[in-house]
Amino acid sequence: MFRYYYRIFGKLQRPVTAVAIFTWPVGRKISDCYAHRFMGTELTYKYNLVKLGTHREQDLIANSNPFATVALIANHGLPS
Repeated sequence: MFRYYYRIFGKLQRPVTAVAIFTWPVGRKISDCYAHRFMGTELTYKYNLVKLGTHREQDLIANSNPFATVALIANHGLPS
């Protein structure tokens, strides 16, 4: 995530935000940051998380955002 951030920012010189989308089962610990420390130098990069397994099927069906459909398929498979 950090590598993508600094490459995009370096090329475009514009504000950048990041979202990590996880499809892992609910309950699995997922980090929302990258940290590096070496000889007194520290870098921490914090990013946004979306955990698809935490959204209820009814809420995704009712949501008009196209990404809700993607999340629905990722969570529950293609509709029959």
